[in-house]
Amino acid sequence: MISPLQTAVAKGHKGMTKKLLELGAQSAVLFEDWAKGYLAKNPHANSHTAEQNLKQYQNNVYQPIISAASKEYAEIVEDLLGHGADPNTLVSIFSLVTYRKVH
Repeated sequence: MISPLQTAVAKGHKGMTKKLLELGAQSAVLFEDWAKGYLAKNPHANSHTAEQNLKQYQNNVYQPIISAASKEYAEIVEDLLGHGADPNTLVSIFSLVTYRKVH
């Protein structure tokens, strides 16, 4: 399930990203919001444990700030941070990438 904000960020649409944030789009994909859509579209997931669903979220959800940073969209990163995106998301994902490259 991809939000309009995720699409705008992924395509580098600065103006649309800014407008969506100004209109109240969430700067991050929260687990609770993702889970509602995931469980509605995948009835089999209702039999999974919360831990299994959390792992699915962690492995498959690409946060907008990660998308913007990986494509070097500095203005979009700034807008996302200004609207509450967690800068620690960047630290955790870059640590994971570094770990995978080293090991």
